[in-house]
Amino acid sequence: MKEKVSTLTTELFSKFSVSEDFYINRISDHFTTYHHYIEKPHRHSTVMITYFTNGTGTHDIDFKRYEVKPGSAFILTPGQIHSWELSADAEGYILFHSEWLFNDRNSIIHELQRFRIQKESLCSMFIPLLQNRLTDILECMVNEYLDKKIGSKIYLASLITQVYLEFLRVQMENNTIADAKKIYYVHYNAFEKLLESEFKTNRKVSYFASELNMTPKHLNRVVQEITGKSATDVILERVILEARRMVVNTDWNFNEIAMDLGYNDYTHFSHIFKKKTGISPSDFKREIL
Repeated sequence: MKEKVSTLTTELFSKFSVSEDFYINRISDHFTTYHHYIEKPHRHSTVMITYFTNGTGTHDIDFKRYEVKPGSAFILTPGQIHSWELSADAEGYILFHSEWLFNDRNSIIHELQRFRIQKESLCSMFIPLLQNRLTDILECMVNEYLDKKIGSKIYLASLITQVYLEFLRVQMENNTIADAKKIYYVHYNAFEKLLESEFKTNRKVSYFASELNMTPKHLNRVVQEITGKSATDVILERVILEARRMVVNTDWNFNEIAMDLGYNDYTHFSHIFKKKTGISPSDFKREIL
């Protein structure tokens, strides 16, 4: 499969860093130095975090458009396709990190996941500049990254943990959850994790319910409570998201994409695609490319 959209690794940006698993820079410096990598839609092999302190524009993430303004924060997971149109005065911070940062920090990951509804909801947050410590933390992180002092890797891990705690506070303030409902978030995150690995081969609610040791009725109740959608809808939305990515990112024809996603009948796949997106795969390709 030939990719049309580049996958950027942290090594491209961190040739002289304390670790090839981590990179941070001020947005203006990053765009000036690496504009040739980021002029077109692309994806990253690691988590990407951006926080804007100045400027305006738009940020397209997996075919959804978000506004950029001072206080806009974005968290992208590996593989998400994104691009942006930003004003010349855009400023802030951009960082990439891999999983080593949290090898011994499972508690913060667990806390974040409790208040995370879906990846797409975590993509974008608004955090007012004067109501958080993000700018100070990120500026400290830039200086530590550039200074390359002894113990920088550990220190950077502690700083990025503080960044996630700031995000967590925003999520908690926006999602007041009764104690009785918190277990739903635990179950939903387990479902979402399983879905990410199984969506190409399994699409039945009964399969996911069985793997998660619950009834289909209870799984639907959990998903409905968290997302407002049925489990079937969430499963199909993940399949269609991958289909849209493949249309943009590969040179495969529609039949090959349908087959890779587990549909032997392209007509059936096309019908589902149109039902979920409002347009056919061919019309979507014409719109995007």
